Amino acid sequence: MRLACGCATHTYGLDISRPDLTFKAECLKAQAEMEHKAAAYDAAIACVNDQAENSELWFVARTAAEAYLQQELRRLHAVIEQDAEHAATSL
Repeated sequence: MRLACGCATHTYGLDISRPDLTFKAECLKAQAEMEHKAAAYDAAIACVNDQAENSELWFVARTAAEAYLQQELRRLHAVIEQDAEHAATSL
């Protein structure tokens, strides 16, 4: 997950004027959540890349159901790949 501003106030609505243990715990929790989402995003990109190389998924459809499935799979890949390109250029 890529964020325009990574500060605690804008990302999670945390009050950065509280230098106490509660604030530190909130920051650690927010960081763990962000790392978990980044790992899930990376796993989704890896899955898209694996599927793109799998020739069994990109055969010539013989039925309407196969054509629909491939259309939707291509649409999903396009959305994920577009987001990945945007994230790469915004770093």
